[in-house]
Amino acid sequence: SDAITMLLAFGAYEYEASRPNATSATLKQFCRDHRLHHPSMAAAVTLRAQLSSHVERLAADANDGASTTARSIASSAATTALAPLPPPPQQQQLLLQQIVASAFPDQVARLEKLGRKRGTAMYRTAVGNRAAFIHTRSAARQLAQPPQYVVYQDLFEARRAKAVDESKIRYVMRNVTAIEGTWLPSVAKAMCTFGNEPLEQPPPRYDEATDSIRCAVTCTLHSGIGKAVPWKLPPPSNTPFPVSSLLYKYFARFLLNGNVVPAMGTLTPHLISLPSLCTKPFVQHKVIALTEALQRKRISSRSALYEQWRSEATYLRDAVMLWLPPDIAAAVTPLWPPLPHVGRGGADGDSGDAQQTRTRWARAVAAVAK
Repeated sequence: SDAITMLLAFGAYEYEASRPNATSATLKQFCRDHRLHHPSMAAAVTLRAQLSSHVERLAADANDGASTTARSIASSAATTALAPLPPPPQQQQLLLQQIVASAFPDQVARLEKLGRKRGTAMYRTAVGNRAAFIHTRSAARQLAQPPQYVVYQDLFEARRAKAVDESKIRYVMRNVTAIEGTWLPSVAKAMCTFGNEPLEQPPPRYDEATDSIRCAVTCTLHSGIGKAVPWKLPPPSNTPFPVSSLLYKYFARFLLNGNVVPAMGTLTPHLISLPSLCTKPFVQHKVIALTEALQRKRISSRSALYEQWRSEATYLRDAVMLWLPPDIAAAVTPLWPPLPHVGRGGADGDSGDAQQTRTRWARAVAAVAK
């Protein structure tokens, strides 16, 4: 990334300037040795100082009526604002690349053809549908493998000698940053069209962090300008599952698989049929009983299921028992529902209560499964 390369150069200049024996002459020599423009580097330091003063004022304002967290963050930022910048670790570099990508969502190019030599790969711009090449001085040109997607700050014509037609014009991208195609559905959302149907691959999953079912959908990028051809992007796999009967089938599948309610996982090895039966095209009575019960109450999250159990303790009991052998069903029926914090106000119960419930169910199942 040229942006990160410039950041590293700025950080090196700041470290050099922070030396006790640093002078204007030594800094100018440092810039000559590393092919940096001294006036630009000095101006960048001044600009950072101005931004730091804004942070200090925000810290002062945060002391009045702000939360403890806000005051802590602002004060810490003010204290370290003018410290020399250390090289960003790999994780921060990825975040910086995503920030650059979000700043130039309409200045994206995709790899179209590899070149014979390193750095000569040809790209196709999303806007204008132009064939473009990475500038010879770009850091991205030195990569062993050309990135599949890049964003650029400038695109200019490098017309060949005596060229008079469009096909002879060579477009060059300057200030290039390599990005991942999977970022574009987020950073260039306004330019993307998303499919309405979930894809089978990668398969839908229950996401515990958001307490929802996530899936992949098709994604197409449209520039809306010029002769550009829509791009099919890598399908985003963290899209909320659209509300339909299929949503409740997948929730039933993940419920039986133990992904949603920990205690239900103790039943999974003893089910008469695999949980994946819930999402098969053919249906059975036990599948219909479970999925329709979920759909009637519009239950597709753990929190909604727990709330329903607090008001109706027998909810789903009979439907789940259809999936179990009679002896195991008889053993766990008195324990229903598998809900941590029964009779208390917690939304999901803490991990200790969930583990206790799971242990109690595991003992009941083990007693009859021997």
